[in-house]
Amino acid sequence: GKSLRQAFSNKIIQGFAYVVVGTAVRAVKQIYSNVLELDKAITDLQVATGKSRDETTKLIKDYAKLGKEIGATTTEVAAAADTWLRQGYSVAEANELIANTMKLSKLGQLDSAEAAKALTSAMKGYNVAVEDSIEIVDKFTAVDMEAAVSAGDIATAMAETAVSADIAGVSMDALIGYIATVSEVTQ
Repeated sequence: GKSLRQAFSNKIIQGFAYVVVGTAVRAVKQIYSNVLELDKAITDLQVATGKSRDETTKLIKDYAKLGKEIGATTTEVAAAADTWLRQGYSVAEANELIANTMKLSKLGQLDSAEAAKALTSAMKGYNVAVEDSIEIVDKFTAVDMEAAVSAGDIATAMAETAVSADIAGVSMDALIGYIATVSEVTQ
């Protein structure tokens, strides 16, 4: 009985050790992956801003704070920043657009790149100024609350139709209504 108990307890200790080591290895791999993603984001922002590595790292720290405030990762915020900065917006304008992009991303259940693309299309399609861009997000989410369609679905559809609709004389509000109606019916 004594040798059986020892063998059993040794197997339990071995099993526990395997679990602990496996968890530690996965954690180290995830940390390594996160560091690579963050380094790529810093490099992308450095190219977009034309700033030094140190200046870009400081900018990333600000984006990390913003990410914590709005429930996004630093990498998501940096990706949105890269999108807006590459379009020629100033850092101040980009920061406002980043916040609006992250709101659309979280509320519309879109990744940050898709949210930035949708917001860009709506802004460019209807000549919306940076300071008024939050109104687009507000419109998407207001319809989301009233209809059986998500803000993300509206944003995605609008990204494909905004320019053509504006040329055809369809207002943004009407286009959002059309998209919501069609999406609600067709799902």
